[in-house]
Amino acid sequence: MYSDKNGDVILPHFKDSDSLFFTSLNFYDKKVAINKINGVVYLNPNETVLDELSINILEQPITINTKSKKDSSSPIKPKDEVLIKTVFNEDFYGYHIKKISATINRDFITYNKNKATKDYEIYIRINFYNKDLKIIDSTEPIIFTQKKKNILEIDLMNKIEITSEPIYIALEFIGVVDKEGKFLNSEFFELRPIYFLNNLKEVKSQIYTKNAKSNSLTPTYKQLDWMFKHYNDKRKNDLNEYDILFFSFEIQ
Repeated sequence: MYSDKNGDVILPHFKDSDSLFFTSLNFYDKKVAINKINGVVYLNPNETVLDELSINILEQPITINTKSKKDSSSPIKPKDEVLIKTVFNEDFYGYHIKKISATINRDFITYNKNKATKDYEIYIRINFYNKDLKIIDSTEPIIFTQKKKNILEIDLMNKIEITSEPIYIALEFIGVVDKEGKFLNSEFFELRPIYFLNNLKEVKSQIYTKNAKSNSLTPTYKQLDWMFKHYNDKRKNDLNEYDILFFSFEIQ
């Protein structure tokens, strides 16, 4: 039984021992005995205070560019991965990674100097892992041919949410395919992602490699530290492993 727009209601016949239960949005419920109703029933207002709801919406995406003039590279073999343990500044919690980009060295073929290999296709994939190294998302295979410098920009179909927990973002080197579409012997090829030495407040990272045979993670900090030694005269302190970055990001 409902009232009209003015709150008036026609009651059917009730027994004096019956009671009516009144409810209305933003008012406390009230139970009244029929014999106590004198024409008007007043409800006490209930000012409900909702929990604060924070919605993060950026009209324009934010770009975190990790590139710098101080760069170096470290090779990985087909079926191996380079994993970037990535921690974002708390200002980005609740936002999502919309796009990532990376730079690949042109000399991906180290042991095979045959010029025909310049037209071979390189297959990679980007994998996302949570803090426990459980995979949460992967891109479709990304295919490109060797250029002087390959700058890869990948739009993510499933945007990855940024939280206080680290995200492992991995570049997986699937392999190299010749002109006939055949995967080639992995012993002849290496992929050389380019790393940048850059101190940023927006993001910090740690670099690992994952060997396909052992499936184990190996920190590459010492190896990268050795490769960045030629910048020693330009820095006052020892190299901070959290300042070695790989991916750049577009966040929204």
